[in-house]
Amino acid sequence: MAANWLELQTEILFLILKRLTFLDIIRFKSVCYMWNKATRSYISSPFYSPILTPLLMLPNDVESNARNFFSVTENKYYKINHNVFEEFSNAWCIGSSHGWLIIFHERENSYLVNPISGVKIHLPLMNNLNMPRDDLRGYKYCISKAILLSNPCLGESEKLSFCVVVIYGQSSKTLAFCRSEDSTWTQFGDEGVYQDMICHNGLLYVFSFTNPVEIWDFHSDFPKKVMELEISSALNALVEHPNYMESYLVESMGELLYVVEMQTNEEETIREFAICKLLDDGEERWEPVETLSDRALFLGKYESISVSTQNCLEGVGENLIYFTLRKDYSIGGHSIGVYNFKEKEMVNKQVYDHYCMIVDDDSPFVMYDPPWPLFWIVPNPW
Repeated sequence: MAANWLELQTEILFLILKRLTFLDIIRFKSVCYMWNKATRSYISSPFYSPILTPLLMLPNDVESNARNFFSVTENKYYKINHNVFEEFSNAWCIGSSHGWLIIFHERENSYLVNPISGVKIHLPLMNNLNMPRDDLRGYKYCISKAILLSNPCLGESEKLSFCVVVIYGQSSKTLAFCRSEDSTWTQFGDEGVYQDMICHNGLLYVFSFTNPVEIWDFHSDFPKKVMELEISSALNALVEHPNYMESYLVESMGELLYVVEMQTNEEETIREFAICKLLDDGEERWEPVETLSDRALFLGKYESISVSTQNCLEGVGENLIYFTLRKDYSIGGHSIGVYNFKEKEMVNKQVYDHYCMIVDDDSPFVMYDPPWPLFWIVPNPW
């Protein structure tokens, strides 16, 4: 065995890396050039099986451009110090996918930003899309959501390739996309009441309240609509529930889940959840879900994530739903709620109060105008 830790063989470093959490891998690659190189090779190899427990990304530090994260599994805060957000003081996030943020900054400027590695990619200007030209706040409400259809960084040997899709519009919403090689955004689809979208099994599923679910294929130069799914009675019953507040799309172990958040009549901070899943049986039907079994869900405005509790090292319970809870900005802005889907109840008050303290009025983090809500992100090291 080498006397110098810096001279350890790559195979041994791989064995060490395989036993580390993601945050420990970030620390590991920062030790020296050789360990950084070994980490890059490991992550791009078939041996890498990341623990996909997301971190909660918090508002920026009041005194710096650092970004702060909270780990539910470790019950710790982490700070990433780099200047990638230095020029984004008047910006807001419009999407999160594969560990990347889609950020809109000033008029028509948009970026892909990796908050862990600090990599920043300038996307084409949005000046060819029909959006307000004289109102910066108007842009915020004009762009409903943005997602990545694929990971823009898959390893050293692969070409940088990605596709971003946005839902945008004022009174009616439409769709637009750009690929890594594009110099402009391209509109597609019809104008409608598009609400949400997700990539599932290599296809884009676009949802609305009133129209069928549209399924789009992006494997050719221009996206092609390959199917429309009627909203089933099971799904309609959830959306039309009198206490309906918000809905989320989640890809979970090969299944597509539609999660509805409802506010009870008891307290503002008490929630209930109902779930339907898409049955891939040739008829494309939706069926109510009664249990998540060994899964936990992390629900947020920009991205919702499912994890297997069998693969989590610690700290994440099965059948639990972790969700970002929006409150009145005058009393603290946002917090986290935890719901036991099997028992159909919020977790005990002691646990809830603990998460409320993460972003209470005494925390070192502030909300700017326009505020960045809390959201979950699966860290991507490159």
